[in-house]
Amino acid sequence: FKEGETVHLDKGACGNGGSTSFSEIITEGKINILVSPHRGFVIDKEEKYKVQKLTGTTKEGVELKFIYGDSKDRRLQESTCVFIVADSFRKYENTIKGLVSKGLIGKVFIDESDSFITESSHRKRLINFVEYARDVLGDSIPILTSTASPLLYQKVDIKINNTQYNQVLNTITTNDEVQAIKDIKELLKNPKNKVIVGTNNKKVIYALRDK
Repeated sequence: FKEGETVHLDKGACGNGGSTSFSEIITEGKINILVSPHRGFVIDKEEKYKVQKLTGTTKEGVELKFIYGDSKDRRLQESTCVFIVADSFRKYENTIKGLVSKGLIGKVFIDESDSFITESSHRKRLINFVEYARDVLGDSIPILTSTASPLLYQKVDIKINNTQYNQVLNTITTNDEVQAIKDIKELLKNPKNKVIVGTNNKKVIYALRDK
């Protein structure tokens, strides 16, 4: 998070855990906001938080709220972090602007940023959402967008690489079944190779039946 900047993160190599880690960040005297395009995601986090509260396994000092269409939570205040669906973020625009003016908003995390693009064709409230959020939050609030599957021309400022696992992926597409069988058998001679074959060709399947 950089003050006043919008940073775009590709977390593909590390998978899940970003939203949980963010929710445990305590910005003294301020509310952090996690925006998701998916109502189900926010509800799932809410259910897990309820279990944590009942079992006493929440991180000390962390107070979460969850806001979506028919949620019980209606106020952002009295929390360290708010999970909010993008549609509700728009509905709470004036409330959020008021909190920003009072210096009560800390960091903003826009999760699954690729979905804001791919689903905007049938969800108008997702169109240009990152730019809209910046307008609502003003110039000083740090925004981080995150995706595990960035689109081809989607901006990425930071990419997480897994230094413990270096995967080399080669894709071969062919209609030559004879050559395909030879190539696959040759690749399979090396036990370190992991080979995935996608075909409905009976000859190829039969030729590889014992492999």
